[in-house]
Amino acid sequence: MSKSKCMVAFILLVGLFLAELCFSYNTQIDKKLYSFYTSQKDGYVDVIVKVKNSSLGKFLLKEGGIRRYLRDNAIAIRVSMSELKRLIEAGDIEQIGLDRKVRPFLQQSVPLIRANDTWKLRADGINISGSGLSVCVIDTGINYMHPDLGGCKLIRNNYTGNIKSYRLESPHEYENSTTYLWDITMPGFTKIAVHFKNISTEANYDYVKVYDKDMRLLSLYSGAHEDVWTPSASGNRIYIKLITDTYVSGYGFYIDKVINGSVNTTYSWSNCTKVIDGYDIYNSDQDPMDDNGHGTHVAGIIAANGNIYGVAKDAKLVVLKVFPANGEATVSDVIAAIDWCLNKSKEYNITVISMSLGTDELYDSYCDNSDIENELMANAIDDAVSMNISVVVATGNDGSTSGVSSPACIKNVIRVGSTTKSDTISSFTNRGANFSDIILAPGSSINSTWNNGYAIKDGTSMAAPHVSGAIALIVQAYRSEYGIMPLPQTIKDIIINTSKKIYDSATDINFSRIDVYSAVTSILFPSIKIESPLNRAYNTSNIHFNITVNKALINATFSINNGTNSSMKNDTLFHWYNTSYMLEDGHYNVTFYVQAINNYSNSATAHFIVDTTPPKIDFIQPTPKNNKIINTTTLYINISINESNPSTLILYLNDTMAFAYNIHNSEWLDITLNLSDGKYEYYAWANDSAGNKNQTEERNISIDTTPPSLTLVVLNPEVIEGENITFLLNATDNILLSTVWYTISNETFSKHYIVSHTSIFGEYTINYNTSNISIGSYNLTAYANDSVAHTTHYSLRFTVSQGVELRVRIRDREGVEKNISNIAILYQSTGWKRNESYNTSTLYSFLPAGFWKIEIIDNTFNATLFNVNISQNESIDMVIDKLNESKINVADISQLTRNIAKAVFFHTNASASYTIIKIPYNSSRLDETKMSIFVCHNFTNYECKDGWENITNTTSIDYDNDIVSLNLTAYSAIVITQDKYCGDGIKDEWEECDNTDFNGKTCSTYGFAYGNLLCSNECRIITSNCYNIAKTPAIFIPLKKIKKKVYNATIALPEKVIKGRVGTRLAVPLTIHNTGNSVINAELIINSTCNLTLYKPIYDIILHPGDEENITIHFTPSQVGSCVLHFYLLHEKVKLHKELRLEVMKKIPCNYNHVCEEWESKECKDCAKKVCIQVITPAISPEGICKEFPTPCDVPNGWKIVDKCEKSVRELKEIEQERKKPSKYTPHTNPYIPYIYIIHGLMVSLPIAFLLLFVKFWLNMT
Repeated sequence: MSKSKCMVAFILLVGLFLAELCFSYNTQIDKKLYSFYTSQKDGYVDVIVKVKNSSLGKFLLKEGGIRRYLRDNAIAIRVSMSELKRLIEAGDIEQIGLDRKVRPFLQQSVPLIRANDTWKLRADGINISGSGLSVCVIDTGINYMHPDLGGCKLIRNNYTGNIKSYRLESPHEYENSTTYLWDITMPGFTKIAVHFKNISTEANYDYVKVYDKDMRLLSLYSGAHEDVWTPSASGNRIYIKLITDTYVSGYGFYIDKVINGSVNTTYSWSNCTKVIDGYDIYNSDQDPMDDNGHGTHVAGIIAANGNIYGVAKDAKLVVLKVFPANGEATVSDVIAAIDWCLNKSKEYNITVISMSLGTDELYDSYCDNSDIENELMANAIDDAVSMNISVVVATGNDGSTSGVSSPACIKNVIRVGSTTKSDTISSFTNRGANFSDIILAPGSSINSTWNNGYAIKDGTSMAAPHVSGAIALIVQAYRSEYGIMPLPQTIKDIIINTSKKIYDSATDINFSRIDVYSAVTSILFPSIKIESPLNRAYNTSNIHFNITVNKALINATFSINNGTNSSMKNDTLFHWYNTSYMLEDGHYNVTFYVQAINNYSNSATAHFIVDTTPPKIDFIQPTPKNNKIINTTTLYINISINESNPSTLILYLNDTMAFAYNIHNSEWLDITLNLSDGKYEYYAWANDSAGNKNQTEERNISIDTTPPSLTLVVLNPEVIEGENITFLLNATDNILLSTVWYTISNETFSKHYIVSHTSIFGEYTINYNTSNISIGSYNLTAYANDSVAHTTHYSLRFTVSQGVELRVRIRDREGVEKNISNIAILYQSTGWKRNESYNTSTLYSFLPAGFWKIEIIDNTFNATLFNVNISQNESIDMVIDKLNESKINVADISQLTRNIAKAVFFHTNASASYTIIKIPYNSSRLDETKMSIFVCHNFTNYECKDGWENITNTTSIDYDNDIVSLNLTAYSAIVITQDKYCGDGIKDEWEECDNTDFNGKTCSTYGFAYGNLLCSNECRIITSNCYNIAKTPAIFIPLKKIKKKVYNATIALPEKVIKGRVGTRLAVPLTIHNTGNSVINAELIINSTCNLTLYKPIYDIILHPGDEENITIHFTPSQVGSCVLHFYLLHEKVKLHKELRLEVMKKIPCNYNHVCEEWESKECKDCAKKVCIQVITPAISPEGICKEFPTPCDVPNGWKIVDKCEKSVRELKEIEQERKKPSKYTPHTNPYIPYIYIIHGLMVSLPIAFLLLFVKFWLNMT
């Protein structure tokens, strides 16, 4: 090979490589398609491709294996998975999405919406019946030969020239994945066309294409055709190409003759009076003949005129066939049909597009931008609306109460649901809370045209054409009345505002059922708005009469109570009035009559009352009028009222409405109210329907059913003869106290004393002197009653006795008197202080004999002696001292060596039942978890004679306030110790050094450094500068409430077994929870015995205490069978293992008849999406069970579609031919896709080649 050829090959190779780099992964891919793409390795898929407006994009839009050209630089195409990958990576592809399937969703119903009454109305001398307007029906086609739909035949195949016999046949059957090409050359011909006796290929996927001598496409055929002439081409040569896909093959074709002349293949609708044009989008021909029946049924509802009548019986029909016989098409077919209608809209005066079809997928809100196919659909519908064409769509038959199908979910459509003959919403109708604008129309048991006869069908498919026909009538009336075409939103508003409301309990919405007569008359008839008088009462005799209308009138009059008509005059075009009338009190009817210049009349009536007299009201009960107190919660009120007109009486209680009553005549009114205790002010107010008002005077009353509350506290229940008894008395009542008193009594004495009269509450401190009573015990009883005689009492006892002397003396162990902060003598029962002294060593007290509480408060510790029995003159000594730890003989217990934190001594001769000692400590210098408390009950000469008792576990320790509380007897020594402490030369668990190299480093305990603690190489702590806590009365703690580190975690899986299919991406959610008290920094590792692809096998996990992390594990199994997924959480102190069993099923090719299992992935459900006609479809199983399905596409394989479920199994067996099921999901490849990369390579490599040649030329020159 020459150097130049090598260079060229190299440049092309580099260009292809650079093209790959430049144009990869710039494509926006639809989520559903991505799910499908990632789960499938082979097979084919229908997609919608939006290309960029570039040179390569325009090349891709050229004719090839493309199924359909769409708007906005979009095409519909079938590709293999490898081709799909290339499309995704191609730089000139803007967006790709699934081309999902659609489904189509009947004449007693015409009177139900009053269309027959509408036909009697006239505008511009023409009956309102749809005359002059057209409806574009996108469906399964139409039987235009039906007598009620025009009964016409298409005129086609006009030709002139000489015909010769010519025989050419394709293979029967032809091969799959093959392209055949035949050359037909006829010497001497100047114009050539061929005649197909028949063509039979797999519809929409295998194609017969006809080209002229320059390989320009003349015509394209797919599906079944007979007796077909091709268009003629100049010259004597024509090419026939048969392109087949991978799957279903067919008969092929048979050519029997050729012509030297001209052939006109255009169909003529000139002899058709009802259907004026149409096209078969599905088969790409001009004949929209219905081979299903659904479209004929829909068309009959809109505009049939014969034995039965459609809603707009004189409207014309333009029909687009997008469905084959099985009733299943794609979104791209529907978009193409909408565009066809728009292109013909001005020619045929199309005012509405009617679509009784939809997808399986339901949407709970607008779906305009949900994916590429809905976006393109919305763009097409928006274009229609911008051209004043209403788009009517059935909502679907799934019975959903939360969503509708597409395209009913597009914002700008008029979505239609179904009602029954009894005007209730049909159970199968799809609706939702976000689609309150759904318009209802009859859709159950609708009789309409079907094939060559008639049939009764159910579905929203039958409801939508009722609205489409009604719109034609509304547009005709509106255009005639106002001279312009109404906007689609105006039409929708008219329908809703004049509709009958149907309540739907499932959504709590009042939907609008169309009333076409009311809609049209609201346009033609003059409307009357009565401004005065309104339907109400007036409190004046001077009444004015005014109306506003919406049209120019010939005249306007009114009559009162069917009397003489009075004329009215206008001050503007639409406002009419009459001078006021003076009327007496009474009831009146006024009727207004108007006649518009279009001769349509209308009337309106109002009922009004003249009432100039206010109501008379008064109280009969209760009496007296004010300040009454009752002891029951039931209040009876009797009111009299005198008023002849309807009126309202309101009883106000404390300025709040308590009772309201509508009064229609003079009457007595008894009111019973159940109230709680309290004070109430009340009055009655009344007005009549004319606005006259009156009210009673304001009264008050009190309700009191509760006795007073009473508390009594004796502060000093033991006193010496002649002292005061002090007690606290508190009495309250919710309304009013009457009397408060008390008595003092025993077996020989009794006397009562009045405290207060007539108040709401009372707090009293009473000092009663005991000089008038003798020594002994007494009852003190307090009483209180209220104004309705409820009485409460409460009793206590006190004692009067002779006094005794008490001395309390404090000293240390050396016998020296010791001043302390406070000594107090308190009453044992109430805690009230009898005597106290400050900063002293001795307290003297003269007090009654009995049991007392003695309290000693000092900065070292507090001591409280309980139930100290003082029965005679007595002296109490107490020895309180801080022990010098160096003198304590502690040889008998190792716990006290070097570690004493605090030691005290306490001794008393008091006869107390028990003593509480409270010892404060310094929490900043003590590890409370290592603290111990010892007590010695016989401590003499710094030696415990009976041994030390460890009472740590029975001691109350207040960690929040740093106090140790002990219950002790006399002769006690108390020692608080710490087992280990900073500076003991040992690195404890709670102590850390700040580096692994301990030499010369500062030692710290969780962030607190004490002194200059140094760590040796063995991490032994040098204690030279550590605090000497053994010699201090403080308690040393490293860090309060630091606990031992705990590492723990859990892994939670949603289930033990999951199911999936080979090649399907699966997801497993799991939760990791840190149940310890320390941070976990770990790895989550996933492995498996399965043959699968893990998208991320290792996860880094950082969890703080109490936190949890949710992770979703994604993987794709590649082998059928059972296996186990293992989940490991690895940390230096935590190791967890969980297992999940995986059951992998064989892969089922994506096909729209597959029924997805509950456990199957969303990809399966997306793959099963389709669009179908929305008609309720009865079918019978092989076992003879009959059932209705929402659409024909929902009928399972093996079931037979029937007209009704009443047919017997025997009759069904006599059905000669089963309805055709959806065709097998088959591919169609694009032959140009492999060349895209070559073009990219040339675009990049050619500039490089020219550059290199220029360099070579320049070098040669130099």
